[in-house]
Amino acid sequence: MARRGECIYKRKDGRWEARYEKGYNSEGKKIYGSVYAKTYSEVKSKRKLYLVNPQRKKAVQYGSIPQIASEWLYIKKHSIGITTFNKYESILLNYINPYFSNMLIAMVRKVDIANFISWLKIKDIKISTINTILSVLKQIFFHAEEEYNIKCPVIRKLKNPKSNDKRVLSKSEQEKLVNYLLKNDSIYSFGTLLALHTGIRLGELCALEWPDITDGKIHISKTMQRLKNDKGESVVMTTTPKTINSNRAIPIPKSIEEIVYKHKKEKGYVLGRKDNKFTEPRLMQKKFDEIVSACNLENVHFHTLRHTFATRCIEIGFDIKTLSEILGHSQTSTTLNIYVHSSDEQKQKSMDMITL
Repeated sequence: MARRGECIYKRKDGRWEARYEKGYNSEGKKIYGSVYAKTYSEVKSKRKLYLVNPQRKKAVQYGSIPQIASEWLYIKKHSIGITTFNKYESILLNYINPYFSNMLIAMVRKVDIANFISWLKIKDIKISTINTILSVLKQIFFHAEEEYNIKCPVIRKLKNPKSNDKRVLSKSEQEKLVNYLLKNDSIYSFGTLLALHTGIRLGELCALEWPDITDGKIHISKTMQRLKNDKGESVVMTTTPKTINSNRAIPIPKSIEEIVYKHKKEKGYVLGRKDNKFTEPRLMQKKFDEIVSACNLENVHFHTLRHTFATRCIEIGFDIKTLSEILGHSQTSTTLNIYVHSSDEQKQKSMDMITL
């Protein structure tokens, strides 16, 4: 119920709505606008801004999508991590702002969104990436509605058919790679071997320090990546892992235990170079590309090691819960759907178990 004479209501969704006069239409009838907030006092104060300066509403309503997006990102910056902020900023600079340019947010239509999606597809962008871009645009539209009562088109994600073409090394390819790594010892060979036998992510590997390896376990508590700082400069940063579950302890397999302790030092980075300088992910990826090229392996990326590790674990009988914790997943379904792939050998072995 509205408080007498104030036109302030509590909505069914729990928010408070305050109405105010925007002006008159061509027939001389009053036009009303609304503002929203979580509390009565907050929504009353917000409405006061429009009563004092009604042109503020008009000015913002005819703002462009990049203008509203910039405001949204500024507010969002204080509640998200630097990695997410950089991702959002990149999406605005590379996709949303260039396409919509000077388009007024109040004028955007469903057909504009459809054309935007077509434009993204022409650029041969993956469906998952397009959905991430659409998710950001959806948040911008929600901000426009929440803050200025501007109605924008509903955005729905595209269907993303499950892909089973994740690259996994065959057993013979894995053997070829391991033999090369053992014969060509270096911090990059050691890092590759470690990732192949533990499923550790590239950023986690580069951030790993020798004190993190203790009591027969590899303790993951940080990750390294190249990000933009507050000045817009590209710098290498060590941050917290991808998710809470990424903080984990991975037991060292006996198969590489001797190799690990052969390289073990009291301090410094596990992939430490001269003067204990770290190896950033970009450099490790470059060195890894050189390794797989020397092994004549095609279409192999560093993340292939993680796919291969998970698949081998399933093939030898790992229970999903244990594997999920080692990989740092919050749900076992993620482990099954993304990282575990049956090899032809495993399929044949399973089929041979069928009897008459």
